[in-house]
Amino acid sequence: NSINEIPPIHEFQHIPGSFCTGSITGGKVYRGYDMPEYYGKYFYADYCTGFIAMLDIDTYQNDTIIMPSSDAYSTFGEDSQNRLYVAEYNSGTIYRLQTPPSPYFIFSIDLDGGQASTPSTATGYGIATLDSTTRQLQVSGQFTELIGNVSVAHVHRGVAGVNGGVVFGLTITDYGTDSIGFFGSGTLNVTDMNSLLANDGLYVNIHSSVFGGGEIRGQIIGVTCPENFKIHAPKLIGDIFKVEHATVQGQLSNNTDILIKYDNSTTLVPGFDLTLGSTLETLQEVCGP
Repeated sequence: NSINEIPPIHEFQHIPGSFCTGSITGGKVYRGYDMPEYYGKYFYADYCTGFIAMLDIDTYQNDTIIMPSSDAYSTFGEDSQNRLYVAEYNSGTIYRLQTPPSPYFIFSIDLDGGQASTPSTATGYGIATLDSTTRQLQVSGQFTELIGNVSVAHVHRGVAGVNGGVVFGLTITDYGTDSIGFFGSGTLNVTDMNSLLANDGLYVNIHSSVFGGGEIRGQIIGVTCPENFKIHAPKLIGDIFKVEHATVQGQLSNNTDILIKYDNSTTLVPGFDLTLGSTLETLQEVCGP
């Protein structure tokens, strides 16, 4: 009987004259949910030269993710949530592999007259996103009719109950109904960004013709988005699925399991798209990708 040889998808060479190199510590295909960009990739190490690499088993692209070092990685493992671990032989230390934290932060804004110390019954809601790398803060939302005519709106500095100066202005948009919108963006200085992250030290202020100092106000409050998790949502004709938020983080094998981040209840209609990174149709989007 003839035997068909299957060529390797990646080759790793010994270095002539080297005492120890090319000693591969066979790894794991990553099936966890805390590093969605690496789902389905094969992780392995070189015991001698102390690097860890990742191989795409579909494209055969090989990338070194931890550069050569004096560490001797001897084995890989995973836990009940398929998070990936690697053991270092010399020290006996077990490390968990994880990606750096995201530079993006999500905030919610609830506006009312009480925060502005006015009798206004108007209310509003908004969201804000911060890119801590560029210090760019984006704000948007809407509010109901005020006692006075809306004049201007700003993001101000100041913790809850404390008034402060303007950080940047917001554009007002009248939707022609009972709802008026606001939006805008600005680059924070380091002090304002640190105050926002540490103690919610910025707020949105809506000024009116009756209350020039602000008729309604809302503190910009940090939202802690929960961990990624996996749901099972079979695409059955005629059914509607209720899931918890928001953006597809990874597409699993059979197009029925999807990996998402969640916050508020979300309706998925039949035939929703599971493309990596696509935003699902949501009732209210707070926690983003």
